[in-house]
Amino acid sequence: AVADEAAIAHMALVEKIAASEAAAQKASEERAVAETALRLLARTHASMMEKISSLEAAAKKASEERFAAEKAVDDLGTGRKTSLSASSAAPEASAAGQTVQQEEKRQEVKE
Repeated sequence: AVADEAAIAHMALVEKIAASEAAAQKASEERAVAETALRLLARTHASMMEKISSLEAAAKKASEERFAAEKAVDDLGTGRKTSLSASSAAPEASAAGQTVQQEEKRQEVKE
């Protein structure tokens, strides 16, 4: 009877160990899936940030081009001689060209 009880207790322990190993294996697989998902999310986030930056640059460029076009229309409408600034001559205006354009705008406001 004691041997039977020992055998039953041994089998119960073997089953608990097997269940514990299975749970550990499942947890390891779930961790691997979560790590893969996290890496994918990080790549997606980086890609989206690049797209946002690109869209912001395009919006700034469009705004500058609109300002240059409005200025050209205004110049033509008032009969003033139009001078091409760097921002109206080239969509990729240099910082110096933008400074010149801002100074021209300040001079017009003073007039």
